[in-house]
Amino acid sequence: MTGWLANFFGRKRLLMASVAGFTISSFCCGLAPTLPFLIIFRVIQGATGGGLQPLSQAILLEVFPSKDRGKAMAFWALGIVVAPMLGPVIGGWLTDSYSWRWVFYLSGTVGLIWLIWWWKDYRSPSNLDKTQQVEAALPWIQLFSLPEVWGLVIAKFLSDSAWYFYLFWLPKYLYDARGFDVKRVGYYGWIPYAFAGIGCLVGGWFSGWLIRRNHSVNFARKTALGLI
Repeated sequence: MTGWLANFFGRKRLLMASVAGFTISSFCCGLAPTLPFLIIFRVIQGATGGGLQPLSQAILLEVFPSKDRGKAMAFWALGIVVAPMLGPVIGGWLTDSYSWRWVFYLSGTVGLIWLIWWWKDYRSPSNLDKTQQVEAALPWIQLFSLPEVWGLVIAKFLSDSAWYFYLFWLPKYLYDARGFDVKRVGYYGWIPYAFAGIGCLVGGWFSGWLIRRNHSVNFARKTALGLI
């Protein structure tokens, strides 16, 4: 669905709409008067935030040539890691000092600032390279016939199951199984994400290093992905 909408509305506009929806619903979560309202706004957050990852990756393909994409993807992935790394620290402090609602206010404010910058400064490249033009013309149903697609699906299945366990269940595990309070979760909850960020940078650098030494893009990407 995200790919089809991006082709129709444009990647920049759709990414703006996704961030705007996520930002507004984040503010609404902080303002929610009852639990049912909070659930509704969280569902909207999930629906609008679902397109952020594929849209961001598609835009990176537009902007960066093949030899630089590994490094660009590494810094992009690092951004995904920074939020859960800082989240327990900042969120724990805000919850303990003020209220859990301020966690949503802060995330909404940061999203709004980013949205203004993106709208003013980003310009889509005027021309796509030949490979991207061919890929854009490929019907989406044919993607299931490509071994490259299945390779990525399997790799994401193996890695994301562990990643999302840490992302969503680590704080609850520290609360329930280890008896941590909000402050102690903030003290220790960031550690797995910090190491994940190091892995992102190392993987992107290693992929680019292999390409610069005349290895194929296919070999470099698969080797980095397999090792990390």
